[in-house]
Amino acid sequence: MLSAAPDVLKVSTEVVGGQPPASLTPVPTAQLSSASRSLASNVDAIDELYADCTAAADGAIVEESLLGKVSAAMRAAAPDGWERLCASYGGEASLLARFATASERDHETTLSRVRATLEFRERERVHALVGRALPEALQADGPPDPRLEVVCKVRPFWAGTFCGLTRDGSPIQYHRVAYLDNELLLAFGDEQLRTFYMWWMETGLSLQRDGQQRTQPQPQPQPQQPSGEGGGEDGGGAQQTPPQGLMPKCIEVYDLQGVSSLRLARSALGLRSFARVISEIGSVHYPENLRKALVINAPRVVSLIASVVFSVLHERTRNKIVVTSGDGRAELAPFVDAEKVDGVFGSVDAMLRAAGRGEVVAANSGGGPAE
Repeated sequence: MLSAAPDVLKVSTEVVGGQPPASLTPVPTAQLSSASRSLASNVDAIDELYADCTAAADGAIVEESLLGKVSAAMRAAAPDGWERLCASYGGEASLLARFATASERDHETTLSRVRATLEFRERERVHALVGRALPEALQADGPPDPRLEVVCKVRPFWAGTFCGLTRDGSPIQYHRVAYLDNELLLAFGDEQLRTFYMWWMETGLSLQRDGQQRTQPQPQPQPQQPSGEGGGEDGGGAQQTPPQGLMPKCIEVYDLQGVSSLRLARSALGLRSFARVISEIGSVHYPENLRKALVINAPRVVSLIASVVFSVLHERTRNKIVVTSGDGRAELAPFVDAEKVDGVFGSVDAMLRAAGRGEVVAANSGGGPAE
């Protein structure tokens, strides 16, 4: 039994670059529900990928009836579970924005997906897998979840890290594909890989909550009011808590340095069973989790294939993905300061060496994009 979360599960919360959060620009909110009001007040603080949650220039957003009906139905059906679900996704506004967007704003689909995710989270207790600070609604007494032992075993064979946050709160993942050994990873079996993947996704959510908290506007003091006109005995001055901003999404970097087209094809075939786990959990219960995906050092054939494959994707998803044969520094520039890029690129090396798998780094060192 683990007495504490081990070093192998630690993630970086260092701010590595990017632009600071945009200033908040309120929009008309008089007739909006509380969830809609929070979303409307903060929409300008989020990158353009949230634009599909807004309507015309009058400031209207995803239909209040949709947000209000989903919220009311879930509060009535499972008030405690709903509170935990909202806490996991950075508040009601973030939760509803993501699920409504993924459901093409259809009320029944949104409600069905939210219900399914609440049931999944309550059944699997996924929040207990995170070995780091949790919102109050998710905290529980007792030792670390025993499933973390499985996570610790799998972790050194997963060639990815969380290597910091942008200034506007987005966690950055970096994956070194050349270090991935299909046989070693798949030897853990579907159930242990499923446990590990839930940890990975929950850790990503926890870092998104960190980013949200760091970029949240600070409470502003209210003007002093004459005695007897509210504000307590001191005549006012109480702080007004601003609406909670939307939770930032993840930036994912997939580095194909040293990976040939043949090896990439073999890896894709070998990871089919793990891909089923990802599709059954990731896209269903963690919708709209991606801000930007960068595929760097890509062999030329990958760029050609991507242009065909991406054509069938939803435009919203297609616009989030960039494939380049370059080293990715130019594409990372909006998110990572120049002096921090090498730290991002070296984050998986550092993790593997700390986990006692430095031979993997040595065996795959050097080289640019393979043919």
